[in-house]
Amino acid sequence: MEVDEDIPSEQVCGNCTPALEAEKKRACEQLIVAQENARLLLIVETPMNLLYFQMVHPVREFQLQMLRFEVHSLKLEKERLGEELVAVRNQVGMQNSRVDTISYRIAELEHRVLRHLQLINSTTKNDDFCEPLYRLDFLAVSSI
Repeated sequence: MEVDEDIPSEQVCGNCTPALEAEKKRACEQLIVAQENARLLLIVETPMNLLYFQMVHPVREFQLQMLRFEVHSLKLEKERLGEELVAVRNQVGMQNSRVDTISYRIAELEHRVLRHLQLINSTTKNDDFCEPLYRLDFLAVSSI
């Protein structure tokens, strides 16, 4: 049984759907030939071991070709998922960077508010009216 070597089974490219289809079509044609051979061999009386070899060998060859096709398809899927993973990682990296920037800005603002409240507290230490206000502001800032 001949195998056409025009299309390498390990070819990996961006647009190899026609190559995969050609390989699949060729494998199906070989299965049809193998099934026809098996049917004809059942009609003709032959020794059992020869019958077994002639029937099973083409089917196994077809199974191997289908497995090669599946491996090629899986490699393409793996490559596509790898590219998708890189894109997602890049997106997450940008989002993490943005979150870090926002977190830093919030911490900076909290620090400035606390400094202002400390300044207010030190200048109005003897003022009974400002003390509860300071405590409320401090609690509000610490809950952020």
